Amino acid sequence: MSFVACSLRLSVVRQQASLVASALSRQHGASISTNAHGWSVERSSCVGAVQARLSSSLASSSVQPTPEAPSPSTAWQTIRSAISDMKDGAVQLYRDVGQMRKLTSQSRKLNWAETQFVDITRTNLKSLVPFAILTLLPGSFVIIPLAVSLHPTIVPTVFQPRKMKLEQRVANALRREHTAEDVLQQLKAACWNQVAFETQPDSVHDALKLFYGLRLNRDLSDHSKLPTLEQVTSTAYLEEYAELRDEFQRAAHCGRLTTSQCKTVAEFDGVRTYPLFSLRSRLNARAEAIHNDDILLAEYGVQNITRVQLIAACEARGIPTLDVSEADLRQMLNAWLQLSAAETKPRQPLYHACYAALLTVIALHG
Repeated sequence: MSFVACSLRLSVVRQQASLVASALSRQHGASISTNAHGWSVERSSCVGAVQARLSSSLASSSVQPTPEAPSPSTAWQTIRSAISDMKDGAVQLYRDVGQMRKLTSQSRKLNWAETQFVDITRTNLKSLVPFAILTLLPGSFVIIPLAVSLHPTIVPTVFQPRKMKLEQRVANALRREHTAEDVLQQLKAACWNQVAFETQPDSVHDALKLFYGLRLNRDLSDHSKLPTLEQVTSTAYLEEYAELRDEFQRAAHCGRLTTSQCKTVAEFDGVRTYPLFSLRSRLNARAEAIHNDDILLAEYGVQNITRVQLIAACEARGIPTLDVSEADLRQMLNAWLQLSAAETKPRQPLYHACYAALLTVIALHG
């Protein structure tokens, strides 16, 4: 298999793993923890709780909500404030473009932070013309939020207020919550169709342990003999059991995914699903970009990035950022990077459940 294809599947796995991690939170409460790496992530038990995070996160971030219906007496002040924000954003973009040209004119290799700056500035320039057109349309205050929900990069980052960025993070969490249930049901259906259980497994962990017991011809009646998730996603374990190792490597290929599965991955990851004929190519390109970014970020060091950069890096990788401390985010991102180069196991310890979940569906139905 090609390196790019393998990189794609591993990225697919990373994104799908958060789906199952989210679904697991419904089964076990609001907390999901990974003992092997000593950090935990607090998750809500339902989509409604995620929606409630917006108001609490706004308060904790000292972001004041915009008044729902400004009175006519304040309309002029609102317009003046918007014009001032536009002016400040334009000045900042002008400065960023100048700095970008200086960086790209240098012969040396750019570090991770510089590469991120150049990429963001280029994206902002591409979005400038369509954003300017939107602002000139009547009812732009209604059109722009709708456009952002369909195409988040349509508003250059220099024109995005903090509230808009936070709302986008909440929207990402909601989208992942909605797609989690589908993946969980696929996993359970795959296991139920393979073995006649006396009682249906009520958790993803139980279903996965039974599945791996099947693959290794273990005694399914004795759960103590079944491998743990930590074992089946470790390099040593996969090297010992060649059958599992080969399954993981075969599954790490986009061609093994159905169109429906690719759409689920794209929806979770925020990648547009149309047109369908080029969906795999878009997922492939994103996976390669994340893989290359992993290499640069590992060289730069997670400890050297700012909180804003940290949140952006985690969001790009599908790592949950709402209601998670900065210290835990850094630990999660470090754990991701430590496993990023591994070719025979998932790249994120918290998300190994979704890797195995999708592998289960592929192995039994693919």
